Amino acid sequence: MKLNNKKYSKWVVFIAVSIGTYMAALDSSIVNVSMPTITRYFHSDISTTNWVITVYLLTLTGLLLIFGRLADIFSRKKIFSIGMALFTFFSLTCGLAGSLTSLIISRFLQAVGGAMLMSLSPAIITEAFPKNERGKALGAIGTVVALGIMTGAPAGGAIVSMFSWRYIFFINVPVGVIGVILSIIVLEEKAPKTGAPLERFDLIGAFLLLIFLVTFLLALSSGSRSGFYDRTIIIAFMISLIVFIIFIVTQMKARNPTIELHLFRNAGFSSANVTAMITYMAIFMVMFMLPFFLERVARLSPSAIGAILITPTTMLLIFSPLFGWVSDKIGYRFLRCCGLTTMSAALLLLSYITNNTSMLTIVLILFLYGFGIGMFVPPNNSLLMGSVPREKLGVAAGMLATTRNMGMMIGVAASSAIFTYQTKHYSHKMDLDILTVQKTYSPYADVFFAAALVCVIGIVIAWLQGSNHARDI
Repeated sequence: MKLNNKKYSKWVVFIAVSIGTYMAALDSSIVNVSMPTITRYFHSDISTTNWVITVYLLTLTGLLLIFGRLADIFSRKKIFSIGMALFTFFSLTCGLAGSLTSLIISRFLQAVGGAMLMSLSPAIITEAFPKNERGKALGAIGTVVALGIMTGAPAGGAIVSMFSWRYIFFINVPVGVIGVILSIIVLEEKAPKTGAPLERFDLIGAFLLLIFLVTFLLALSSGSRSGFYDRTIIIAFMISLIVFIIFIVTQMKARNPTIELHLFRNAGFSSANVTAMITYMAIFMVMFMLPFFLERVARLSPSAIGAILITPTTMLLIFSPLFGWVSDKIGYRFLRCCGLTTMSAALLLLSYITNNTSMLTIVLILFLYGFGIGMFVPPNNSLLMGSVPREKLGVAAGMLATTRNMGMMIGVAASSAIFTYQTKHYSHKMDLDILTVQKTYSPYADVFFAAALVCVIGIVIAWLQGSNHARDI
């Protein structure tokens, strides 16, 4: 974004944008560690409480592209500042929630503000930096997103242990106030293009995308409780499929589509997006279910859980720069496949943990897991951003955010569905809070094993990426 009368440097703009982006990304994962506590506090069950996470990710994903388009028509500064204010205010109402229903509603409204923040950050950064520094800046904001997602668990664990689950939302308020002030001062009020028509906004496409996501996730979540052979669930899946097909058809004909499908003709772009979605699906299957295992089976405190879950984050921070540099030298295919293979192997090991498994062993497995993530993410992001022309960098960044969030919310819904379904299957065999050494009787293990299989699918797709280098368009 152009600087306000050249008064502020591009890095001041970056800091202002990073505050909102980090907070929005952080809140997609910081709740995970507190889920057992919130489930117990409201006397709920896993399949219901998971909507505290799912509704946030669903809203974020459904609105990312919508607000990105609206900002091109109206004012990026206004939408970003309003988004920061909404996110801050509804973080406060989340912390004050007196029921699970009010918490879920507040999370929905919080996510509306979060979508405004995350959807605009690539566009603002793209405009603030010169062309020869744009890739570096977009990569840096991508790192901010990754840090937000990966530091959520340890931060949440520490906060819940020292205070209560409510403070994982209260902590956003003072930071958010600073963010609102910075965005008002630093970002320039840029007038929309003269005569920019509202028709540029693909309202039909955005609505269809939202309907598809809602029906698909509702069917996935509800199917775990009532059974996937239930007629209502089957109808919901069929509706989601039909809506998705209609969405694709409308996007092919739309003048200004919500998703620019022609970019997917590039094998590298398609492969990077799909594997990003698959990877974050596997990550969130683990990050959602592992805290329940560590509290219910290993009997650990939230702070101990957060300390354990910081392992993958540490590995990501240590090895991402290294593998980013290596990918520039040898290409992307080998590192992406090796990263996904390492993740799959770690998840397979994780599926064999029991109540007798030492914490050191779990930490070492998560060390291997984080190493694989650090090996996969940098070359995958580089492949995606390098597969589009420079004028499409903002679109590519928005698409990456959308597919990443889709993977996260599908991962939460899938892990909840698998756990609930397998719990019913095993209920006559064991007390689920006392995990035996027999993997066959563990719904936790089934979730981790399913996540490993998801990574195997990613390996195949990564190997078939096309060119081993970017800049194909």
